[in-house]
Amino acid sequence: MDLEFRSATLDDWPGVLDISQGVYGGMDYLPSVYSSWVEEAGEERPTRFNFVVCLKKRIVGYVSLLFTRDQRKFLMSAERVARELQGRGIGARIVQFVAQFVRDKQAPGEATQQLLTFSDAWISDASLERKLAAEGRLLLTLACPLFSLDLAQLKAWAKLQHSPAHLQPTTDLSGMMGCAAWESLVPEHLLHVNWDPFSPSCEEELGQILRPRTRTVVRGPTSFSVFSKPVQAPACTRVGLDIFATDLQVFLQHLNYQLVLFSSEAVEGPLPHLLFVFTPVPWVEEILSHIKEEMPFAKKTTFGNQGRSVNRTFFCTKRHSSS
Repeated sequence: MDLEFRSATLDDWPGVLDISQGVYGGMDYLPSVYSSWVEEAGEERPTRFNFVVCLKKRIVGYVSLLFTRDQRKFLMSAERVARELQGRGIGARIVQFVAQFVRDKQAPGEATQQLLTFSDAWISDASLERKLAAEGRLLLTLACPLFSLDLAQLKAWAKLQHSPAHLQPTTDLSGMMGCAAWESLVPEHLLHVNWDPFSPSCEEELGQILRPRTRTVVRGPTSFSVFSKPVQAPACTRVGLDIFATDLQVFLQHLNYQLVLFSSEAVEGPLPHLLFVFTPVPWVEEILSHIKEEMPFAKKTTFGNQGRSVNRTFFCTKRHSSS
């Protein structure tokens, strides 16, 4: 199959949208970020690179890469292959292209880590075992329960809540990367934010990841949380909450407080609001019980096609070497 790989442009969006129909059951994030990703790739020292895959000038694939500033780690996102051409090797060709692109950026003898994530929402148990074996070293597993939010009830609930004095909104996490708690809060240096795995190497990179325009950050003495603001998907409005705490009660305090903050800016719209809460697996039952008993505005729902009561997301890493 004679495929052409080239940099994606804004004009390519209709073609990329065409091959993205039905992705993630209507919860696809790509429509809301595509234009900003193309703009990022056009910066003077870009860390993001976007590519379309063409067959006879028709777009049949897409992928986006985001590198750390030192280019030692990268994230591959939004891989797409036209539905009618899936199973014909295009996905494998994209992986080969990415591996070569990474090698071309390396100096001799260097190695680059790829960070990746996936959910079991659309993967059978047998396929999940194979995928975990193929995707490198497993860094972290989280539960990712999904909730449908009633915004009117959320606003009424928020008025009755008391904000904890030890939690404060912040625009950055200055000083936290170097503190003793960081290693326990961010094991393997994996900062998960709304499905994406990051590995910031300095506070500048951390600030770029936690940009206030798209994230609400709350900080405690030895904890923090990141609320990803609404993203418009084809069938819903998505929000996500990542909480970094070593104590269950502190986790629940962040959960409550972030939803209080969200209630003040949440806007009703024609599409349902869906919330992902990324949760340590050992705590999932307690967290689900807390939400059921204390948060009448949040109704647990399911996603994917495997019928699991609570889905999990897996964060892995692969090594790409120039030699």
